[in-house]
Amino acid sequence: GHAHGKEKKKDNHHNHGHGHGKDKSGENDCAKKDCTDHSHSHSHSHSHSHASGHAHDHGSHYGISSFVYKRRKPFHPKRLYDLLDKGIDGVLRSKGYSWLATRHNRMSEWNNAGKLFRIEGGGPWFDSNIRFKMALKQHPQLMEQPQVKDILKDFVKPWGDRRQEVVIIGVGIEEEKVSALLDACLLTEEEMKAGAKAWKQYPDPLPQWQKLPFEYEEEKEEEEDAKKAMEDARFRNLRFKVGDRVECCVAPEKWAPGKVVKIKYRGANWPTNRPTAPYQIELDTGGMIFAPFDDDRVIRTAASS
Repeated sequence: GHAHGKEKKKDNHHNHGHGHGKDKSGENDCAKKDCTDHSHSHSHSHSHSHASGHAHDHGSHYGISSFVYKRRKPFHPKRLYDLLDKGIDGVLRSKGYSWLATRHNRMSEWNNAGKLFRIEGGGPWFDSNIRFKMALKQHPQLMEQPQVKDILKDFVKPWGDRRQEVVIIGVGIEEEKVSALLDACLLTEEEMKAGAKAWKQYPDPLPQWQKLPFEYEEEKEEEEDAKKAMEDARFRNLRFKVGDRVECCVAPEKWAPGKVVKIKYRGANWPTNRPTAPYQIELDTGGMIFAPFDDDRVIRTAASS
């Protein structure tokens, strides 16, 4: 049990200070029902005291060493699950936070001992934290605050502060070998190109997380996705295609012939909540109009000339 004591003591250096403190009862302070202060404990002051990324000497005569695994790509959740489920030879402990492709906007807090792995939902990344972004927009002088400067130091385009930063502690481990196993779980260049919307569809066997008590980007994205899905459904079985001859109802009982020139038409100044029109039509008289919906009362096949 000697080695264990050594490791524990040194390990304190790697405290991530996510501000998700556990209280004495062991429950997250924000999980309490009477907690109304949504700003505390999600503030993530990431105190990166281990930023050097070098291996530390955790009592090397026991063969215990550690290193910080840092990458700027998300993990594929299925590949990561398969690796952690098998376990990595020699790794005793790993802790830190990581970026999962399917849960792109929230940090995953990583706290694994041996084969037991816990990947829990942290707060949003600063890059997807609506409040943080609004505060910077409204009060640009905040950029001068040392704490904010510290946060923004971690931002790299295009993914902001999303990253892997995990301390790996083990016996007789080789950084290159362990890193190569973890690297194999990252998204490939090809998958990276697909973008965050596509990543959401990847199989994700990791345990579900509790919802956060405040809004952040993901929920806005989900609303937009739902709107888009409805719109896609509206346009799935349109009767006409570009070039088709049609007649449009331009006044009660009055029809004008023309041809479809565009599918899914939006006027330049339309408010965002106005639905997209299925067709834009060029009339034979030269005017351009649109059909607000795909229905015989509005647009029909042209009578053969």
